[in-house]
This record gives sequence, structure tokens and C-alpha cells, in this order.
Amino acid sequence: MKTVLIIKAAEVRPFAEGKLNNTMVEIAEKTLGNDYKVIKTDVNSGYDVTEEQEKFKSADLVIFQYPMYWFSMPSSLKKYMDDVYAYGVFFEGSENYGFSGLMKGKKYMLSLIRMTLTI
Repeated sequence: MKTVLIIKAAEVRPFAEGKLNNTMVEIAEKTLGNDYKVIKTDVNSGYDVTEEQEKFKSADLVIFQYPMYWFSMPSSLKKYMDDVYAYGVFFEGSENYGFSGLMKGKKYMLSLIRMTLTI
């Protein structure tokens, strides 16, 4: 059975509790649960770097679920990537820039929630 890793990130605030983000993760888990082993990470709940690297290695599909913040990812997801994407695990040196990735054969998906502020 193939494995899907769902990574959820958000900057939870009193006015934005992340209910839609949570619902999107639940829908993905229900939809994919029959065909994939589902493993998840909520970056706001903490994580172990080595464990996260092993999750990536075992995953056939990685889904990043998060709302957009000022046309970018939440800072918690950026920190997660800075922590987890380590030299020798995700990439290595190469004479051909952009061709040193070590997580080959995986599929990735961004599931983004665009927030709109109306004034």
C-alpha cells in the first residue's frame, strides 16, 4: 500500500482558528484512506526532525495543507522546512544546480486556502 504524508500548517489566531484547514485535512484523509496509508504532521503541535525525515522517505505522496499568508506559506511551515530539509537527506551538492534532490519519485501537492480581507 502506498503512503501519503499530509503536512498541516497555519498561524492560528483568535479570529482564524483554522477550522477550514482542519476540514481540508479531514477530507483528504477520508478520501485517500482507502488507497493510502495516511500519516500526518501538524507543524504547530511540534515534531521530531528525524521522525519527519523518515516520514518523507516512506511517503509516495506529500500534501502540504495551509492557508496563504501575504502570498506565502505560514512562518511555522517555513521553519519546519528549514529544520527538516537537511543536506544529505533531501539534497546534496551537484555541479548542475537544481538536480541534487534526493527525494526522487515522489509526488507533491499544495492544497492552499486563500484568505481574502475586505475593507
